[in-house]
This record gives sequence, structure tokens and C-alpha cells, in this order.
Amino acid sequence: MTQSAFHDGEVALQKRVGVAEKMAEFGDRILRPFMPDQHREFFETLPMFFIGSEDGAGDVWASVLYGPPGFVQSPTDTTLTIQSGLSEADPLANALTLDKHVGLLGIELPTRRRNRANGRIGANANGKIEFELEQSFGNCPKYIQPRFIFDTKAKVDPVEKPFTKFDSEVAEMLQAQDTFFIASRSVGQTKTTTESDGGFDISHRGGPAGFVQIIDDSTLVFPDFVGNNFFNTFGNIALDPQVGLLFVDFENGHHIYLTGTAEVFWKQDGPLAFEGVEREVRFKLKLGKLVKNVSPYRWRPL
Repeated sequence: MTQSAFHDGEVALQKRVGVAEKMAEFGDRILRPFMPDQHREFFETLPMFFIGSEDGAGDVWASVLYGPPGFVQSPTDTTLTIQSGLSEADPLANALTLDKHVGLLGIELPTRRRNRANGRIGANANGKIEFELEQSFGNCPKYIQPRFIFDTKAKVDPVEKPFTKFDSEVAEMLQAQDTFFIASRSVGQTKTTTESDGGFDISHRGGPAGFVQIIDDSTLVFPDFVGNNFFNTFGNIALDPQVGLLFVDFENGHHIYLTGTAEVFWKQDGPLAFEGVEREVRFKLKLGKLVKNVSPYRWRPL
């Protein structure tokens, strides 16, 4: 196993595209075992915080916590406290137990700024989640659709619909989105200079509306656009194909949660569904859940 800032899966992907040497040069500067002050201050201003982890059955899910700005606090450069909880309809509602690996992502949609923090649950009781950091890093603003909140007190009245196939309602909603979030893991598969036993990651994916396509009733596909060459998500998929996807209907307050497996297809390996890209991801659905009216916020594009 590699002993660098990037784990074996990430390094393998970096080698494939010819950037491994470049990434190794500054990996330790980018992937830190602490949060710089600007990240800590940034997290404390956010009205939502994305989280990736696994449920009691080991299925991977992506989700989001909501609260007024300040609901996330950073007492030290390796800890966060989150005064919020998940809806009972959320697949991770009862899963954030002591020492559980989690990935966290903060995004400020109006400015497109984003930062990540990966680690473990230190405590979860009385509506307060304590997070102990293992890895912190920033991301570029590429492919983030800027939005602003126009309603901060929308009625929260979750109505859930579980599914194992994409019906017409879900398919139409998925193919209309320009944003989603993907959780992946390397727990028990590898280690790095900051993560002793692998971990979880949650990442943003964005593109023009329609960049996610349903190709059959249990499979969707999306392109991978040129990014920062970290290959956090793809590196995790190389070690463990199980992932979770979260689609947020920002204007109406609905969530679509998906869990299943992902496979990366490369241009060199054969025709892709999307023209002009080097690779794409095909996701095979295991379980899904549409939960309407779950967000207290409503957003519009800038």
C-alpha cells in the first residue's frame, strides 16, 4: 500500500492519465490532516452541509444536513460540531454512529466555493453531531451552478417513495438536473498519510441540464469532465464500486437518494454515450428513494 497523500486507487488513475508525478509533488500540501482557518470560517457560514457514509447494511449513501448559518461550528482545526439531524426518511438517519467513517462537503452556491473534510463521527446525541477530521482539502469551482436562496422557511413535510427501478417520474426528475453529489469509500482498502484505514468521500458533479441520462430502468450514465486530477471518487470506485448519489431539486425542496454500484468507462475502451469526453460513469441502481418536501430552503439559479 502506498504511503502518500493519495491512496492506491487514486494513484493508479493519476498514472493512467499521466499526472501521477505532478500530483505527488504537491499532494501533501493539498491534502492536510487539519483545516486551515479559512476553511473553518467558511464551514460556519453555510446553510447546508453534504455528507457521505454507509447505512447499517453497508450500502453507501449521499445526503445533506440543513440549518441556519452557524449550525456548523469548528472548535478546533480538527473538529466540527453540527447542530442538525437528518429526516427519518433519510437513508443515513440512524447510521451516523460513533467512529463511523464519513465524508463532508461544504459548498457556497452563490460564489461556487467548496471545501471538503473527511474523518469519523466522534459523537452523535441530542441533535448534535461531532466530527473528528482526518483529511481536509479544497476544490476548484468548476461545473458548479451558482444559485441563491429565495425562501428560507419552506414547509418541511417529507413524503417518501422507495423504488428499485427508475419509473417515469424519477427518470424525468433525474434527467432535468444540472447537479448531483456522489459518495464513495475506500474503508479497509488502503491508507494514506492522513487516513490510516481509508475513508469516505463526497463530491459534487455538475454539468448542463441533461448531463445525466437514464439508459434503462436501473442504469444511469454521466460524463466525467476534466477536473483537478485528484481522482478521489474514481480512485475509490477502483477499490470499491459501491457508491451513493444524491440529487437535490433545489427549486422544489425534493431529494432523490440512490445507492448501487459504479463502473468507469474510458474512451480508449470503446464508444461512450457522450461525445467529446474521455470517460463516463455508469451507475447500476440497487435501491432508491424519492423524498419530497424535505428541504427548508428553496433556490434559484443566478
